Amino acid sequence: MNIREEKGGGLILVIVVMAVLMILATSFLFLTTSEGKLTARYHYKIQAYHYAMSGIEFAFEVLNDNFLNGSLEEGFPEESFPVYFNGSLETGLEVGQLNTSEISVEILADETGLLIKSTGRMGDLDEMLSVRIPKIIGDEGGGSGGERPNIPPNQGVIITNDISLKGSAKIIGNATLGGSVHTTGAATITGGITVGTNLNFPMPTYPPYPEELPSPLNVPPVSNGNLVVGQYPHQQYTINGDGEYNKLQIVSNGTLKIDVGEGTRILRVKQLDIQQGHILLQGSGRLILYLENSFNLNGTINNMGNSNNLLGDPQQLTLFYGGNTLLELNGSDVFVGDLFCKTANIKITGGSSMLGNAVVGGSTVDIQGGTDVKMPLLYAPNAHVEVIGGSRVEGVVVAKSLEGAGNGRIIGNDTEVLFPESIWGNTNGGSGDSFGSPVWGN
Repeated sequence: MNIREEKGGGLILVIVVMAVLMILATSFLFLTTSEGKLTARYHYKIQAYHYAMSGIEFAFEVLNDNFLNGSLEEGFPEESFPVYFNGSLETGLEVGQLNTSEISVEILADETGLLIKSTGRMGDLDEMLSVRIPKIIGDEGGGSGGERPNIPPNQGVIITNDISLKGSAKIIGNATLGGSVHTTGAATITGGITVGTNLNFPMPTYPPYPEELPSPLNVPPVSNGNLVVGQYPHQQYTINGDGEYNKLQIVSNGTLKIDVGEGTRILRVKQLDIQQGHILLQGSGRLILYLENSFNLNGTINNMGNSNNLLGDPQQLTLFYGGNTLLELNGSDVFVGDLFCKTANIKITGGSSMLGNAVVGGSTVDIQGGTDVKMPLLYAPNAHVEVIGGSRVEGVVVAKSLEGAGNGRIIGNDTEVLFPESIWGNTNGGSGDSFGSPVWGN
């Protein structure tokens, strides 16, 4: 082979190498561009979803300001609808015919209730959310409802069977019972004792779980409907919208904040596992938490202070617990809110604290170990209640039977019992039409 032929072969090799490099560069550029477009569309989709959720929250504010605060004495105002709003987060939303703004909201009405539709737009992507708010006729109220018991003022306890007091246990207030009173030692009842007949205290109706709540986006720390708070870098996390979760878990002294805004936030959760941490509410609204299966608390819920200085507002939280496992507060655990246990038993011990009403469908309520419980109403008509070992209950106790021992105290109410509307409905006055819990759709 001569030198000219070798030079020709080298030139061909160079051309081949350059062609391969050009193909690789073109492919890399195509993949990079495609990945960039997919990433942009993903972020557009998330942003559009948040715009739509902002529209829903705006509609709730409009309705709360104009229609949903209390009963509608004049009937259902269908003539006020439909109403349309358009705008953006930057400029705000204004009334007007629907257009292609960043956020568009429709509020519709018929004889069955209200329907909110909100569309968020980012780039060429749209996300639409809808919420139906059913109308409830007459005096059924906004809670799960049921027959309201008659509890007169200045009651300490109402027990359908027997009362047993030992040691220095004391009931401060009147006692109404269907059985007999057994006392030993220095135990006493300071008020009057009334033996009644036909004492009937039915459980209120446990509400159905809300359907078609939106699922959380699959973005850390959320994975497949499971939210874990406390692990780096998510020591704190905020939930800003309604939703349905498989599991909420808090570890390593993490803090889950739930923004309730000025309206009602609704969460449906299969498992709540607070291994070490806190749930705090932000805003002036309220949270309705539907908990289906299991509840573990090693921390605090809706408490801005400590176990000796409860600063949360119990009217901001209603927890509906449908599981069968024991609900236990122990040690430094604090729960501030109204509680409705469908079938579970309750144990509050070891210096833990609770502030709020409790409705218990289980067979036992065990309060012991220096526990401080401030319950305007502990309503457990099917349960045996024990208050022992220096524990104190401030409020009216309604139960099947009662045992007090040690230095246990029950300090009754000297005013009329106001039943929580979130459980019994609007039962403390008022009439006319009202609204039930929002039901999310696609």
